[in-house]
Amino acid sequence: MTLDPRRPKPAIRVERQGARLLVGSRVTRQEASRPLTLGDTLASLSHALDVSEGHQHEHALKTAIVGLRVGRRLGLPERHLEDLYHALLLKDLGASANSAQLYHLFGRDDARLRRALRRLDVERIREGSTLVFSQLVGAVKGPWRLKYLLDLGLGRFDLVAHLARTHAERGARLAADMGLGSGVAAAIAASSERYDGSGAPAGAAGEAIPLAGRIVALAQAVAQHFAEDGPRAAVELVRKHSGSWFDPDVVAAFEDPVVSGDLDEALRHDRAWHSLAAVAPREEPLHVDDERLGRVADVFGRVIDAKSAWTARHSSRVKQVALGMFDQVVAPGDEPARRRALARGAALHDVGTLGVSNAVLEKGGALDEVELEVVRRHTAYGEHILSWADAYAEVVPLAAGHHERPDGRGYHGAVPADLLPFDVRLLAVADQFEALTSPRPHRDPFAPEEALSILAAEAGSGVDQAALQALERYLATPEAAEVLRTERFDPEEMLVIA
Repeated sequence: MTLDPRRPKPAIRVERQGARLLVGSRVTRQEASRPLTLGDTLASLSHALDVSEGHQHEHALKTAIVGLRVGRRLGLPERHLEDLYHALLLKDLGASANSAQLYHLFGRDDARLRRALRRLDVERIREGSTLVFSQLVGAVKGPWRLKYLLDLGLGRFDLVAHLARTHAERGARLAADMGLGSGVAAAIAASSERYDGSGAPAGAAGEAIPLAGRIVALAQAVAQHFAEDGPRAAVELVRKHSGSWFDPDVVAAFEDPVVSGDLDEALRHDRAWHSLAAVAPREEPLHVDDERLGRVADVFGRVIDAKSAWTARHSSRVKQVALGMFDQVVAPGDEPARRRALARGAALHDVGTLGVSNAVLEKGGALDEVELEVVRRHTAYGEHILSWADAYAEVVPLAAGHHERPDGRGYHGAVPADLLPFDVRLLAVADQFEALTSPRPHRDPFAPEEALSILAAEAGSGVDQAALQALERYLATPEAAEVLRTERFDPEEMLVIA
C-alpha cells in the first residue's frame, strides 16, 4: 500500500509540546460542507477495499465516476442510481476473503499477481501458461506449476471462476448485512459476469445480468485500464469487447462524448472527489449516531478479519472484550457517544492490515525485522484510511494508537500511554488479550489465565494498569463466558470465511 493522503496533514497529530494525542488539523475536501451521507462514507472506506484488492489509489472512486456517468446517460432514476453508486463503491467488498486463498494456492498475494489475474484469461492455455511461468516462478514449487499446466490442458483450471465466486457471493452477502438494497447485492454478485455468458460466477448472459451489474463490469474495467495503460487503452478495450464482455448499450452510453469526452480530466487524482460529487445521486443525510454507520463498521470489521483465517473473529471478539471492559469503568447508560466510538473503533481498529501481505500475516515462524516493520505500519495505514471518513472521525485515534505502550515504545507514534485517551489504552489491552487467547501460525492460543499473567507482567510498561484491572473485572462476569470458551481451529477449513 502506498500512503498518498488527499489531505496535507494527517488526521492525528502528536503535540510533543502540549503532550496530547489529538484529532486535529483535519483539512476537509471542498464537498465537506455537504450533509454527511452514506455514499460519502462508503466512498471514503472504499480505499480499504482498493488496498485489499491491490488496486491503484482511488480505483473505486474512479469506477463510481465512470459508472454513474453511464447510469445517468442511460436514464436510470435517482433511486436506482443510489443502488448503483453503492455497488460501484463496494464491488470489492468480498475481495479480502481471497487473500488467504491466493496465498495458499500460489505462495504470494502481491499486487502483481492480482493484476495478472485481472488482465489475463488464465483458463485459456496460452494465457494461463504465461501466468504459470512468469508470475509463479519462485512462489510456487515446480510440481504444482506442472499440475496447473495439466489442469489447463484438460480444461479443469477454474481458478478465476472460483475466486470470482467467493468475491461475488461474499460481497453480496456483506452488502445485504449492511442493510443496503437488494439491487446493491445483485449488482455486486454480477460484477464479474460477461454479456456473452463467459464470465463468473454463474455464467449469466445478456438481460439475465442486472443492468447495474453490467454497468459495474464496464466501469471497473475502464478505471483499471485507464490507470494502468491510459485513456486510449481503456476505450479500445471497451470497443473490442462490446457484445462479448460488455453490453453494447452500456458501451454506447460510455462512448457518448458527455460521458467519456473529459474522463482524462475527471479521473485525475486531484479531481476525483470533485468529479464524483458532480454525478453522485441525492441521498438522505445521516447523523453520526445513525445505526447504519454501526452496521457498516461491523461489516468492514468482517472484511478485515477475512484477510486471514487466523484472524477470522478478531475484530468482533476485540469489540466484545472492549465493551465489556468499558462497562466495568462507566455506569450503564452513561456516555453513550463514547461507548459508540469505542464499538466502532474496535470493529475498524485493524483496517490497516488490509495493506499487509498474507505472506507476513500467515508466516509460521518468527518475523524478521523487515516483516515486523511491515506489520507495524498497519496502524499508520489505518489512520490514513479512516482519516478520509468524516463519519468515523471519532475512531481515528483508536485505530492509530492501539499499539502504543505506557513506556512510549509502541507504534506508530511512540506516544507514552499517559498522553493517550483512556479508551485507546483500553482498546490496546482488549486487542492484546484477544490476540494472546487466539491461535496464530507460530503458536497455539494461551489460556485466559496465562494471557492475564503475560499482560500483568507488562503492567505499567507495556500495558495500562487501569485498563488491565477493567479486563480482570470483565472476565469475572457471566458475559465473558463466550470469550473465554476455547474452540477447535483448523485454518484449512476457513480459507473461505463466512
